[in-house]
Amino acid sequence: MCWPAFGWPAPPPRPSSAKAMAGGLMAVMVLSASALCVAWADCPAACECKWRSGKESAICAGANLTAVPRHLDYGTQLLDLTGNPLYRLGRDAFADADLLNLQKLYLSRCRLKALDRYVFRKLNNLVELDLSENSIPVVPSAVLESVPELRELRLNGNPIMKVPNGAFAHVPRLVRLDVSGCRVALLESTAFAGLERSLEWLRLDNNQLRDVKPSTVVTLTRLQGVQLNDNPWNCSCNSTTTRGTARA
Repeated sequence: MCWPAFGWPAPPPRPSSAKAMAGGLMAVMVLSASALCVAWADCPAACECKWRSGKESAICAGANLTAVPRHLDYGTQLLDLTGNPLYRLGRDAFADADLLNLQKLYLSRCRLKALDRYVFRKLNNLVELDLSENSIPVVPSAVLESVPELRELRLNGNPIMKVPNGAFAHVPRLVRLDVSGCRVALLESTAFAGLERSLEWLRLDNNQLRDVKPSTVVTLTRLQGVQLNDNPWNCSCNSTTTRGTARA
């Protein structure tokens, strides 16, 4: 723009680009800090809201909660409800609490006996789920249909007696699976169907298994480790071959 010699005041000096960038960065930092303070100010008294491993986390372990806490920040990525007497979780329990951004969910030792089929509905980003040390009697296959991006699942310590065919077909990206310390006596031949190209770590130790068909595990082409110890194995030739194949 051209300014005439008379009649208009001289334009104010423009700040240098470095100063402008510094000012903009400072404004962003202030706004981010303000937003963070607002989010954490809304943290329920029973929980501790903080950053953990680069994720916005709500730690509500052992807080004697009987339901999923409300009024947590919408951006919460990790929720730890370990050791709360939840007993049952109904339909859309987490979606109704506006926790749609969850990536990691810990529900260990919550005395859970039943899970509604749609309890995890809309949790499209969930990659880690801990359901260990509860009273869940069967592999919750229908429940897993809502979390197809799951990478790690812990079911250890539940009174599960059977892993049926296609039990984990709804979570084809699963990398780690723990079914140890249950009561599993029957592992059907295609129990891990759908995990052939994803599963890397499998725990089946401390169960009631007497035999495992080789076809059950040899199809898991990416398997790097499997634990089968502390089972009452039938020490026949077939059983020995199966365990040897699994270790390889």
